[in-house]
Amino acid sequence: MDLLIQKIHACCSKEFIIHFKTFLQSNHHQLSYQLICCLNEKPDESIEYYCSEIYGNSKPDAIKKLNQLSHHTLKLFAFITRNYPSFLHANLLEIESLLFQNQLDAAIEKIKITFEVSQKLEDFSFLYHLSNMVRQNEYLTNTVQFKLKEPADYLKVLLQIENIFSVQQKLIQQNIDTKYTPSKKELEFFKSYFHSDAKSIQIIAKQSYLNVLSSCNHELFYSEAILTLIQDTIKETEKYAYLIISKYKEKLMSLDYMLVKHNRLVLNEKEINKTCSSIINKWTNQYHNDSMIDKGLMLALSIKGSYLITHYYFHTIPLKLQKELKTIIDLCQNIYNNNNWDRENFLIYINFCNVFSIYFILLDEPEKAIKLIERILHEYQQKSFKKLYDGLFVILIMAYFRNQQYEMVIRSFNRYKKLSKTASIEENDLVIKALYYLAQYKDKNKVLYLNKLDAVVKQLAKNELLKDNFKLIERIKQSIL
Repeated sequence: MDLLIQKIHACCSKEFIIHFKTFLQSNHHQLSYQLICCLNEKPDESIEYYCSEIYGNSKPDAIKKLNQLSHHTLKLFAFITRNYPSFLHANLLEIESLLFQNQLDAAIEKIKITFEVSQKLEDFSFLYHLSNMVRQNEYLTNTVQFKLKEPADYLKVLLQIENIFSVQQKLIQQNIDTKYTPSKKELEFFKSYFHSDAKSIQIIAKQSYLNVLSSCNHELFYSEAILTLIQDTIKETEKYAYLIISKYKEKLMSLDYMLVKHNRLVLNEKEINKTCSSIINKWTNQYHNDSMIDKGLMLALSIKGSYLITHYYFHTIPLKLQKELKTIIDLCQNIYNNNNWDRENFLIYINFCNVFSIYFILLDEPEKAIKLIERILHEYQQKSFKKLYDGLFVILIMAYFRNQQYEMVIRSFNRYKKLSKTASIEENDLVIKALYYLAQYKDKNKVLYLNKLDAVVKQLAKNELLKDNFKLIERIKQSIL
């Protein structure tokens, strides 16, 4: 076997290969899908054979392409390592069975292949068990001629990873209980692993270091050096996506949350919007069948939705953006339909539905947004979520206004005023008032409402931070007056 992906394929059960093929096909990775199909039919052929099957010839250029395709398919194999991180362990039973049947050559060949694969994937748990198996068999101990370490060496690495996570959690918990600033010594603990021999430990240590800084709102977190470290660590997680540590999805995805949190302070609106798009695309491609709410994804959806509704409400949406919005709605619909909402905090549910509604309005489906938010206001009328009222009502009123239901805009405004004595976010309150006065004018045709609207517009105009909301209201005025 010449290709690493060929050896990985040999270590997978039929069930995992079927799942992997489905993933490749549904995400339009056609050449990788074709390669896996070839390996299914002829698992022990040469590079030249697979080149001829996929590219029609086995010339040097085709061999180069195949090697690149093999590496690309290895990265995509993260789908298996992320969802089935123990997939290699079934091979231990197969090796035991071969040893029991006295098929020693076959057992040694299987050990060699699984050793190479587990080394590449940094599956230290599997390596620990494999090493134990070899050490307990005198024939294997004397015959296996490759650098399989002692079980204690692999156990040490596993314990290092657990210790890093444990210290991370301890420091974050201390900050939750009483505001806590990690000491230089505590932060150096994580940094001491940044240049570990194991790429997995490097990544986990960097994630933990960054997560502690972020969770404790440490002053270091907002430095340029930390932004660079976040970006570099994200690149490493994408480059080495196939590592078994990809099973720590929430830990690794927290890097995206940190990137958005940091960038909100240092990047302009368009750049932060691009960052959010990148995170949403990443989630769509890698976790498309996952219905969990990830805080990095949630923040990206929220920021991007806010940006788009401000810039494209009552504005023509380009075709490319329309396609992106449809993809986002599919993603949100999957999360909405399949998430276990009883397990989630109801505030997370309310926030998610509000963000989801933004995308319905953008795709000119305001009725769906209205239905979603009205359901929340009805179902949770006995709950207290005062800080969310202005955020909910600004989207509900925008939906009614887009649907030309001016009377419902007026009613919703009156409900908002009863429920919310003070607005959490000034711009939401001003947009709500502006749409209310426009709706009153459209409903009653009285100039006094235009005068009141002008007062709100002047308030928006004098605040540089609200210039986009000023443009939003001006755009609506021009469209309907």
